[in-house]
Amino acid sequence: MKLDLNNPWSGRVAVESVCRNTAQPRVHFDVPLLEKLGRSMKRKQQAPCPVIPYKDPHRPAVEWMLVDGERRWRAAKAVGLKTLWVCFEPGVTDENIHESSLAANFNREGHTKMDTARALQKEIDAGRTVDELADVVGKSNTWVTMHLSLMKLHSELQVMMDPPTPKDRRISLTVAGALSAYPKEKQMVLFAKHCAGRKEGAALAVLRTSAGAARSSTRDTDAQYAFGRIKSAFQTVRELNVLGDKILNKLSPEKAAEALVMLEQIRADVVPLKVKLEEVIG
Repeated sequence: MKLDLNNPWSGRVAVESVCRNTAQPRVHFDVPLLEKLGRSMKRKQQAPCPVIPYKDPHRPAVEWMLVDGERRWRAAKAVGLKTLWVCFEPGVTDENIHESSLAANFNREGHTKMDTARALQKEIDAGRTVDELADVVGKSNTWVTMHLSLMKLHSELQVMMDPPTPKDRRISLTVAGALSAYPKEKQMVLFAKHCAGRKEGAALAVLRTSAGAARSSTRDTDAQYAFGRIKSAFQTVRELNVLGDKILNKLSPEKAAEALVMLEQIRADVVPLKVKLEEVIG
């Protein structure tokens, strides 16, 4: 078939003539859900899969590469469909296919945190800025930066962010972001202490209750207060970063200047706190 690369096109092609995009950010796919989608596609495919013309010298049957829609392609293969509805849009090329796939995919569910981190890092390595990536994926700079920080994690911790690690054992984005600020050799020690501390805290609470203790020790109370205040401050700053322009632009110039002074003071006050906490960790 002769394709006019200057005009959009849509039609059905052989499933075997389509190959996956190796730069596709998504890696993990739920097989039962693919089969369910495939059965639905037997009745009607709701949307075409964007593709670009592609030749593979090792696979003569391949004529197209997916830009988006790998779930639909995999679902079609899972239930034995022979054809797939695809579409072509001028402007997508081998050079910008990863960016196009990134833009198409990251407002959808199903992408793991490390899928996201690796895809964003690939764009950073190609010369993109955080600001540009935020525009491409329709997220905040904070969201992009937080996911990029996962690339600094120890490889064993990265594995614990995604399947096949069970949900109850996966590391939260908040904990992962905090760990990523430390050298990799120290991250494992800190994570072990984090896990031990969490379990110990629960055990102490059960012990006090079962023993009928009327009150906690002063040390326990003070420690809970200190940790609670730090956690509260962290959550407040995180929420403000996520909300960003939606509320900060409503401040008057005078209030914005006052807030900036307070933030600078907070930055200065955090340094001695960080030193003290590192001494506690050892």
